[in-house]
Amino acid sequence: MIRGSSEVGLGSAISYTVIVRTDYADMGDWESLARRHHIRLPQHNTPLTTGRMERLLLLTGKSIGWYRDWSGFRSLKGFIEANPEWSARAFAGLLIENLDSYDIVELLHGGCRSQ
Repeated sequence: MIRGSSEVGLGSAISYTVIVRTDYADMGDWESLARRHHIRLPQHNTPLTTGRMERLLLLTGKSIGWYRDWSGFRSLKGFIEANPEWSARAFAGLLIENLDSYDIVELLHGGCRSQ
């Protein structure tokens, strides 16, 4: 959890807490795929940071260029800003899920494994 305060109105401060989401419908599938690919997923409550995203991309053999094409975001920070409650585990799950789907598409089109 990340705790902090924010100024509101006439100088009063309120506390807020950002909770990393841990309930994802696809989590069981992501865990199975991770085992199949011998990838250790981050803990459930691990916040997503650009550093973790870079490590997960490296771990799955994907580049920043691949990430931009796949996600539509120009930067890693863009994904975090659009999904502030997402965990590193969920992001890893999305990457692992796409390992298979992108490899199949490339095989059908005669390409090599995306990097």
